[in-house]
Amino acid sequence: MRISKQTKKTTLAQQGRYLLICLLSMLLLFLAGSVLILNRTQQQVYEQLEEISKLYTDELDHRFFESAETCSRP
Repeated sequence: MRISKQTKKTTLAQQGRYLLICLLSMLLLFLAGSVLILNRTQQQVYEQLEEISKLYTDELDHRFFESAETCSRP
């Protein structure tokens, strides 16, 4: 029994299509995972920046009121 060239080409084309679908699926999964990780990291950075900003503001307030008390003493 002989397999015709047309059938063989179709099989190779189908294999190429399945490979392409597989690679694209893997790429999409990788991108989705990367986006999730980046969103979590971004949220953590914003939280840390907010904490640093609050600490800095509290320290400035403390120094301002401390210097105001020192200046108002006779």
